[in-house]
Amino acid sequence: GTIDVDAFGHGIQMLHGSARNIDIVRLRQSVASIKARIDHVIDALLKQEQQRAQELEIQQKSMESTVNFSCDEATELLRLQALLPGALDSFYSPTEPDGDSAGGGGRPRHMLIEEA
Repeated sequence: GTIDVDAFGHGIQMLHGSARNIDIVRLRQSVASIKARIDHVIDALLKQEQQRAQELEIQQKSMESTVNFSCDEATELLRLQALLPGALDSFYSPTEPDGDSAGGGGRPRHMLIEEA
């Protein structure tokens, strides 16, 4: 940056001698202004932190309800399977018979999907 001659001369004159009351008052005002800005930044950061904590709490509750729902679904499937033995076996079977009358083996269900 640049500075003009008058401002430079004024600055040099202020360096001579001890600080005057007006200088101390200006310094106190500057410090108070800076403190107010810092307080404002801290307040904004605290507010953001609180909002983020609330968002995380909501996400956690949502995840917990999803897990509970999945557990409830699994419990219901087990109950239905107990009521209707064998009814869900073909749906959940990991293999599919491949026409072999000897009974054994069969192809994995995912292979059938890929072939189709």
